[in-house]
Amino acid sequence: SILTLGGLVMPLLLAQGMARRHALGLVTSAGLPGVILMPALPLLLYAIVAGLSIEDMFRAGLLPALLMLVLVSIWGVRAQGKSTVPRAAFSWARARAALAAAKWELTMPFVPIVLLATSVATPVEAAAFTAAYAAFVVTVIHRDLRIATDLPRVATECALMIGGILLVLGVAMGLTNYLVDAEIPVHVVDWVMAHIG
Repeated sequence: SILTLGGLVMPLLLAQGMARRHALGLVTSAGLPGVILMPALPLLLYAIVAGLSIEDMFRAGLLPALLMLVLVSIWGVRAQGKSTVPRAAFSWARARAALAAAKWELTMPFVPIVLLATSVATPVEAAAFTAAYAAFVVTVIHRDLRIATDLPRVATECALMIGGILLVLGVAMGLTNYLVDAEIPVHVVDWVMAHIG
């Protein structure tokens, strides 16, 4: 979320005269609600590992995300400062046209949410269906990618990224299992309790 927002929003904020430090803080903090809102991977993984209901986790993240949204919005307005760049007046016609142009992208988050909330699909199936939806939009509707030439390249890049993530997760799981088997957290707690009052 932070990388995506940074690539899109950071140049806009800087062009509007916002200080680089404030713009970076705003972009970084604006990506945080993505970790606790559906279909966030940490939220789904925690629900699966802890044996909790995914719907309950989704509902539990709504109020904290709303609080973060309000606080980041207030901070962003205050950090805006005095911009010397002239602003265009808000236009409902331009807003409607932009929403209409982005309708396929705006509906994408609802695909896994609806599939998971209605228990039609498991998290893995919902992720696969969302990826298929994204591939359909970019190849058939927008025609940004060609199925024969571009899709295999994109699939290869995705496989490389997923392989790297799986390596990190594998090493982390191995380290976690070692720490649990060797009872290292228990020894650390015992040491702290013995030496720190």
